Amino acid sequence: MVERAKALANQPFDAESSKIPAELSKLTYDSYREIRFRRDKASWRDGGSDYRLLPFHLGFLHDKPVQVHIINHGNAIPIPFTTGLFEYGKVPVPKGLSPALGFAGFAVTTNLNDPKIQDEVISFLGASYFRLIGRGLRYGLSARSLALDVGGKQPEEFPFMRALWVEEPSRDTTDLVIYALLDSPSVAGAYRYVVSPGRETSVDITATIIPRNEIERLGIAPLTSMFQAGEGDLAQRSDFRPEIHDSDGLMMQSGSGEWIWRPIRNPKALRISSFGDKNPRGFGLMQRDRDFGSYQDLEARYEARPGYWVTPQGDWGDGRIDLIEIP
Repeated sequence: MVERAKALANQPFDAESSKIPAELSKLTYDSYREIRFRRDKASWRDGGSDYRLLPFHLGFLHDKPVQVHIINHGNAIPIPFTTGLFEYGKVPVPKGLSPALGFAGFAVTTNLNDPKIQDEVISFLGASYFRLIGRGLRYGLSARSLALDVGGKQPEEFPFMRALWVEEPSRDTTDLVIYALLDSPSVAGAYRYVVSPGRETSVDITATIIPRNEIERLGIAPLTSMFQAGEGDLAQRSDFRPEIHDSDGLMMQSGSGEWIWRPIRNPKALRISSFGDKNPRGFGLMQRDRDFGSYQDLEARYEARPGYWVTPQGDWGDGRIDLIEIP
């Protein structure tokens, strides 16, 4: 995978190869939500494994084709696109799409909460975003494989996945291994994710990043969350809910072992808070308040949103953790 990334970085960035048919890019939010993967077509359904692979359809904002492969006994087998994999609801079934079209990403399900029910445990959808979830929780914030020029002088650049590979799980497989080839005008990258579902689902990530040109701000292990209002928000609001957020603070353990908690706010203007450190032991965006009464939202269930904690492997050296709050 690293050799693939190096070869990609040695070539000029190809924007044309990441375009999709106009009929898909013109899909609205509501029409895109009509398109659902047919679960009876999920990979590994008949193989004895507890895992299932469910690709996402291209369209709407998800306009970067991702080639999805299954690795079986050392051979990478691409999953061809076909409309037969999806239910289109009220959306007309598109005609003449190539089997090599690709997908927008995929979700992986397993028996996370109940031995008889398949629940999502991780999904890759859009740019380099991925989300994971532990037992008894609901999706909330997202992780990103890489961030470029966030909060800098240059416009932010969004790397995306060109291709994803998944090792076919056996009946006894507990961890799922995923590989990715990342691309953007400024970088190419090779990634390996080892997913371990459970009460606290974890992902062990190995990344090799090859720059095409100079990068002003490189963000490793970036997290993206939502914060509209919290317990420290004294502004007058018409919303009946006391708090509305996926995360309520940034938690850090510095290289010296000091624990730091920085509450998140919803500022009136862009605000960047930087915490310089050397060899940080960990950092993450957390949802500490688990009381339903703090949110009072039966649909969103903010009290069940996960927190993501990043544990650096090895010495990362000098750097900083940036909290970028966007109004």
